[in-house]
Amino acid sequence: MRRHLTLLLLAITVLLCGNVSADELPRVLLLGDSISLGYTQPTIDLLDGMASVSHPPENCQSTEYALVRIEAWLGSTPWDVIHFNWGIWDAHHFSSDDSFRTTHAEYEQNLRTLVARLKTTGAQLIWASTTPLQGRIDVAGIWVEEAEIPIRNAIAYQVMVDNGIAINDLYAEMLPHLAQLQSADNVHFTPAGYEFLAQRVADSITSGEPVPDYVGMTRTNAEAAVVAAGFTLGIITTSPSNAAVTVTQVGATTQWDINVDPITFTANANAGDFEWLVFEDFFSANSTVAGTYISGTLSVSVNGGAASSITPAFANGTFNTPFGGLDPNDLLINIFGAGFSPSEGDKVTVSGSVRFSSTDVPAPAAGPINAAFWSSSPDLIQTDEVSVSVL
Repeated sequence: MRRHLTLLLLAITVLLCGNVSADELPRVLLLGDSISLGYTQPTIDLLDGMASVSHPPENCQSTEYALVRIEAWLGSTPWDVIHFNWGIWDAHHFSSDDSFRTTHAEYEQNLRTLVARLKTTGAQLIWASTTPLQGRIDVAGIWVEEAEIPIRNAIAYQVMVDNGIAINDLYAEMLPHLAQLQSADNVHFTPAGYEFLAQRVADSITSGEPVPDYVGMTRTNAEAAVVAAGFTLGIITTSPSNAAVTVTQVGATTQWDINVDPITFTANANAGDFEWLVFEDFFSANSTVAGTYISGTLSVSVNGGAASSITPAFANGTFNTPFGGLDPNDLLINIFGAGFSPSEGDKVTVSGSVRFSSTDVPAPAAGPINAAFWSSSPDLIQTDEVSVSVL
């Protein structure tokens, strides 16, 4: 019953009494990153005389940053409406160690903590979905790609539904208008774009519409939509929780045994013949000499069908420069000519053991890494993290 009650009473007061003082206006707090900073002034203008709208005098960045700053932003003001978003900064990917600013699990938990705090204010809460961007944005060793945004939105959607919080789907509203309203950096918006967003923000504050059941906003549907749109999935598709790679040094030699527990890949495109099995960031430092295949086979099956035994031509961990998404500290097991071409959505399972040798291969890095098939398209068809045990 409290939803937008303050604004409704305000409208009645204005009709009956004319002007009201600024102190009597409902207090609206906007929280978010530079996108929200861009639509703050237009929103203030649209709600002039109806609400007192403000934004903290800084970029609210990520959920991680918000956990530190939320008390300062809320202050002692008795807010009537809080319209909030965090997403793009959380989706930042660091090239230095190939990690997200916040993982999907951390993003969800941070949101739940922040929502719990915001609910204690008694304000009407409105979540704004993260606005779309185009392509891969790479600045100073930090990058984010368009396919990650609907995944973050799907995670946030579930948090908001669980808490009965209204959703202002700025992502869906803006998506059809990117060509006209997004700026040249493919992240921010033109003045007309911010006016467009501000109108949606103002409408969400005054409309009182219930939380919509957006098609495609569940995590499963969001991932399927990303694949169908042909985006690069990054580390989104799933692998078995027990998937692991065990790396064993053979005595005191420069030989290594790689034992691969079954790992399941989801093809995100009709990418043609797969050529290499890739373990990204496998080595603890860049390799400069190609490894040599010694022995072993890999078993590969598609959609649970008959398995094929593949003898790789060689193992490789060396490039002078990164190319096609591959880096000098990746391990490649060449399976060129294996003769299988999964279609989009196919499940590819690989297991087995391979031994390779090199006079200049740094010790493998222990810890979570990504496994991938790489094709000549080139597309990386990746799994989530697999664990690596160095014995």
